[in-house]
Amino acid sequence: MQGNRDDKYTQNIRDALLDDPQLLRLLGGTHIFEDTEYHPTSPHITIGQSRPLDWSAGHKIKGQRTVTLQIWSNTRERALAQKLLDSANQALETAGLMGGNSPIQLKPEYSGSRQVPESKEIHGILRYNAMSQTKAA
Repeated sequence: MQGNRDDKYTQNIRDALLDDPQLLRLLGGTHIFEDTEYHPTSPHITIGQSRPLDWSAGHKIKGQRTVTLQIWSNTRERALAQKLLDSANQALETAGLMGGNSPIQLKPEYSGSRQVPESKEIHGILRYNAMSQTKAA
C-alpha cells in the first residue's frame, strides 16, 4: 500500500495527535503510525490513507476526503480503548489543522470499538469527513 507522506491531511493529523500529552500518556509513547504494514506493540494508532469522496455518489463539495484512525489496545479493557478514542478525537477537535494555507475541517462520521474475535485486542475506529476550507479572496 502506498504511504501517506505527502498527504497534508494525514501529516497534520499525525502531528496534532503527537502534540497531545494526554494521548501520548495513554499510548505509553509516540505509538502513532501511518498505514503501517506490520502490527506494532499495542496500544497504538494507525492513520489510514485519506481518500477523496466519490463525486458520482452525490458528494458535491470538491476537496472532501475520508480519513480513518484505527486504535488498537492489547487488553480486553474496552474502557482504555474508549479513553483512546475520546482523547484522539479531543486532540483533533482542538488542533486547528491546516492544509497549506487552508484550514482543514474534520466532521466526525463514525466512532466505535469492538473486541477482535479470538483475541484480547480491542479495535477502535474514528472516521472523519475532512475538507479544506478555502478562504474567500
